[in-house]
Amino acid sequence: MSKPCAVIFGCAGPTLAPDERAFFRAADPLGFILFQRNCVEPEQLRRLVVDLRDSIGRPDAPVLIDQEGGRVARLRPPHWRTYPSAARIAPLGADAPVAARAVARLIADDLDRLGITVDCLPVPPRSPMPLARVCSPAVSSPSSSTSRVMEEETSTAIWRAPW
Repeated sequence: MSKPCAVIFGCAGPTLAPDERAFFRAADPLGFILFQRNCVEPEQLRRLVVDLRDSIGRPDAPVLIDQEGGRVARLRPPHWRTYPSAARIAPLGADAPVAARAVARLIADDLDRLGITVDCLPVPPRSPMPLARVCSPAVSSPSSSTSRVMEEETSTAIWRAPW
C-alpha cells in the first residue's frame, strides 16, 4: 500500500459527488477539510465524513474543520452551539485560560460526535503581525497589543491543556 499524498482536499457541497469520489480515490490525499458549505445538519455531516474516508479507503484519514468560535465557525445554529472567540475570552484575565480550555473541550466534543478529527485553531502569534493577518485580513481583525497578548495567552492555554 502506498503512502497518501501530503495534501488535504475539500469537496464542493454537502454530499460527495461521483466525480469527486473518483478524483479523491485517484489522488489519494492525506485527508480532507470541511467548510461551511459542507455542513447542513449533523446526520448529513456524519455521512459526508464517512463518505470522504470511504472514497480513499482509509477510515482513519484526518478530517479537518476551522471551528474556533466567534465568527470563525463552520458549524452554526440551529444544529450546533455558538462559542465565543479567543478575543471574547481573553478579557477574562486570570480566568481566561480555564474558560478557553472549557470552550475548546466543548468544541472537541461536538467535532468528535461528527467524526471530525482536527480543529484548525490558530497557533499563538509569535510576532507583531500574526501569520493569519498576513495571509488574509478577513481571518484576523486588528486588536490592541494588550488584547493581542491576552489572546496569545488564551490560545496558548488551549494547546497546552492536558487532554
